[in-house]
Amino acid sequence: MCDKPKKQRKKRIALLCVFGVLAFIVLAVLIHYRNVKLIVTREYGTGAPSAEDFTPREATLADCGEKPACGWHTLNLKIGGVPTLVFLHVIDTAAPTAEPVDQVVPLGTSPGPDTFVKRIKDADTVRVSFEETPEFGTEWDGTVRIVLEDGSGNSNTVPVQVSVRAAVESLTLEAGEEPPQKERFLIRGVDAEMATPVTSEMMHHVGTYPIRFQTANGVEAESELIVVDTVAPQAKGIGMLQIAPEEKAEPEDFLTGIFDETDLLISFSEAPDYDRRDVQPIVIRLTDEGGNTLDVESTLFITGIQPHLIE
Repeated sequence: MCDKPKKQRKKRIALLCVFGVLAFIVLAVLIHYRNVKLIVTREYGTGAPSAEDFTPREATLADCGEKPACGWHTLNLKIGGVPTLVFLHVIDTAAPTAEPVDQVVPLGTSPGPDTFVKRIKDADTVRVSFEETPEFGTEWDGTVRIVLEDGSGNSNTVPVQVSVRAAVESLTLEAGEEPPQKERFLIRGVDAEMATPVTSEMMHHVGTYPIRFQTANGVEAESELIVVDTVAPQAKGIGMLQIAPEEKAEPEDFLTGIFDETDLLISFSEAPDYDRRDVQPIVIRLTDEGGNTLDVESTLFITGIQPHLIE
């Protein structure tokens, strides 16, 4: 009967010892972890943490790289030489960014959404998609909205200016060039036939000519051929033209070697005076369809009158 109280006392003493040890361990842990942040949260891209981020006490932190990835990282923090486990939580709260790529899309093609943006920036992998899938089977001009979404659910929308075309809006050529083939009008990747032929006659007259095409799937498209003349006419004066008193001279009579790729208007800068009794200077002006001009000097002498040569 006397042994039973003794056994109970021993159990109590043992339990007290266990609790004492546990309390000592807890106290030691609390003392060791005083002024220590067990979890530090940082935004992705703000750099690696330092020991000071976890504790003001003198400590060293194991290297986790200059740019830790998003997620949880277990780090070894040594305080007074004693290893201490701490946690780094890297988060991404910034939406992805990208630059728009405004472009002309060939009619009938199917470009992916990633072709409309460049220089995508984010901490995570970015999924690129159309906000609303556009129709590339007809010609139109407008805005395509590209959605960027990262693995953290951050998203951003990038507007892109797009023109869907079978052919260029216009092709400008110098008068006198060879008639262009269809490939000079069509956007690369488009298969179409030229419904409006370009003739040599067009290439010798300044103007804007509508050129129509029909694609392989029957869609009609249109472009413009713009013929310009930026080159001045060519001609030389014959020196002196002699005519009888009863004759009249035409502007072309004073010229030789007349050339231009477009039609010319040839006129006197000032009409000749057929009543004059001496040699008179004449200026002939040539004007082409592009508005380019050339002035050529010559002289007129009416026969039967003694000329007084001018220096």
